[in-house]
Amino acid sequence: MRAAKGQLRSFFSKKGSNFQEQKQYNLDKKLVYSFARAKIPSWRQLKYLGKYLNQREKTTLLVATTILVISSVVWAGRFYWRHLEIVPVVGGEYREGVVGSPSRVNPLYADINDVDRDLTALIFSSLFKRNHNGDLEGDLVKEYKVTNNNKEYILTLRDDVRWHDDQKLTADDVIFTIEAIKNKKYASPLRNAFAEIGIEKIGEFQVKFKLNEPYAPFLELLTIGIIPKHLWEQIPPETAHLTELNIRPIGSGPFKFKSLLKDKTTGRIAAYTLERNSDYYK
Repeated sequence: MRAAKGQLRSFFSKKGSNFQEQKQYNLDKKLVYSFARAKIPSWRQLKYLGKYLNQREKTTLLVATTILVISSVVWAGRFYWRHLEIVPVVGGEYREGVVGSPSRVNPLYADINDVDRDLTALIFSSLFKRNHNGDLEGDLVKEYKVTNNNKEYILTLRDDVRWHDDQKLTADDVIFTIEAIKNKKYASPLRNAFAEIGIEKIGEFQVKFKLNEPYAPFLELLTIGIIPKHLWEQIPPETAHLTELNIRPIGSGPFKFKSLLKDKTTGRIAAYTLERNSDYYK
């Protein structure tokens, strides 16, 4: 009986001892973990990383880092170019040297001289123009429709366009320009292209072109600049090519005439300055 009690006491004594040891172990474990929580190493600690890596681990780390850097650069580059939008800078000064000199900066005569043609495109607006992709789009024209078996074109103009002298541009200016081209007295090189084309006014900002026969590329003809009626109607057609308006033009385009400088020996224009049209409608 005493032996049985001794064994029982010994059993519970061992159980209690094991329980105390396990409890102490768990407490020690928690204490260690509390001091060893995972965190991002500092840059100072990373400097010693090489001392704890073997050569193979160093090579693997170097390759992985290189791949990461290259991938990041490539991704950033692709993101940049996909979202890059090139836009013109407002302001500044642009100079260009050209062969020849301006003589008639006028849409009626500009095709004769490359310099005149380039300046005319900057100073005058046209019914249609080509965009940076080479596609035809409306300039002064807001909308248009084709009727009568492709022999009539009804054009609706913008109503917010003003000449560089602050006068309003209307259908009268468009009609005057086309009629001037067709008039023999103006001697425009464009006359043959418009000789059989009729035009009439429908409203203050609407005109109708009439063709004898359908002509698919007709709108291409309407990329010529429009001239102001209120200025040109005062000049006799026979002397239109001699007027000062040909070298000091009034247009409605993005740039307007500012000044010119003539060569004292030859009398030709040596420098021609334009300035930004702050009232341009685009």
